[in-house]
Amino acid sequence: MHMKKILFFLFCLLAVTTHAYAQSGMNVAPVFGKTTLGKGQKEIIIKGRELKPYNLEYFRSQTLKTTPGQRDAIEKLVKADGQEAADKEIGTIGGHIYYAFYCFRKTDGSYSYLFYRNNTLRNRKSLEITLIYMEGHATLEQLKKMFN
Repeated sequence: MHMKKILFFLFCLLAVTTHAYAQSGMNVAPVFGKTTLGKGQKEIIIKGRELKPYNLEYFRSQTLKTTPGQRDAIEKLVKADGQEAADKEIGTIGGHIYYAFYCFRKTDGSYSYLFYRNNTLRNRKSLEITLIYMEGHATLEQLKKMFN
């Protein structure tokens, strides 16, 4: 899956927000909704009919400006979640995760997805990382087709 296509999907969904619910069971769940990680945070939450064309039920994005210590802590959470992923794609730079895309199968036959990107590895002046959590009945193949 190409990073540009994932980001395109994110930007297509930027216009609509709604109420949140937790990503229970995920190691990164405590990062979502944090207000102590720095100014310039951006959070997008979408659920319901806006996601129906994508065969998704929930979308949550968190962009954070972080310190090196916070990034390291979040990367550890992302790695821990990746151990449980049924499918994954990971890109690294200098031994750190630049991006990770994980697919998890749920017991009810649906899926959840976690996307992580550390922008600081490509741009030293950037302080931003992005976490995206999605769930629904869209398969990885369907998401890939949406991004093509």
